[in-house]
Amino acid sequence: PMPDSAISSKTERLAVAAMFLAAAVLIALAMRKPLWNNEFITLDTLRLSYSGAFHERLSKNHMPGYFLLLKAWTDIAGTSELAMRFLSGLCGLGAVALAWGLGRWAWGARAGLAAGWIAAVNQYILESSSQARMYSALEFFVLLSMLLYLLALRGERRAWIGHFLTSLAALSFHLLFGMALLVQALHSLALRRRIQARLWKVWALLLAPWAVISPLLIYWLRMQY
Repeated sequence: PMPDSAISSKTERLAVAAMFLAAAVLIALAMRKPLWNNEFITLDTLRLSYSGAFHERLSKNHMPGYFLLLKAWTDIAGTSELAMRFLSGLCGLGAVALAWGLGRWAWGARAGLAAGWIAAVNQYILESSSQARMYSALEFFVLLSMLLYLLALRGERRAWIGHFLTSLAALSFHLLFGMALLVQALHSLALRRRIQARLWKVWALLLAPWAVISPLLIYWLRMQY
């Protein structure tokens, strides 16, 4: 992390508050549009039992984690458009917070605000945060994983536990998260002389979530073939 004394704490607090307010308003406005095709697929899945949703999503080549979590939420909150999209909106705000926090931790207050504001007005983040699909959660998990990974490389051993749990949850939502783990593996390879842990240990920890989720992947492959 790099110190940044060029911006006052009061100015930073005001800028951060405005950033979150802007993100919340933009996400809320994006949520005003009606459900679209893929969200109707989500709604149909929510009407199934937990077992039915699990098997139906796997049969359609989707990891079931997001849909099971959303079903648990909508069993409490209902299946209105707002209720279905609420978790995505929270993940969108979480992604903004993580972009700000990651930038601030790595490069200072100004960089944190720049990263946070870019995330707050990013059209892709706004769109995914207003849909009852798993992509907003995927963005949140990628940023959280990267922050925990960087903390772990600096010697924070508990960060590896958080990274493992984050990766496991993310892979149960979407296998595309594996690209984030690949990037981290290549990053550790490039910095192998500077990181505090041995390279093979880092790679073993990055592969651990795949090992845990492998029974689900084998079951999914057997369903397909």
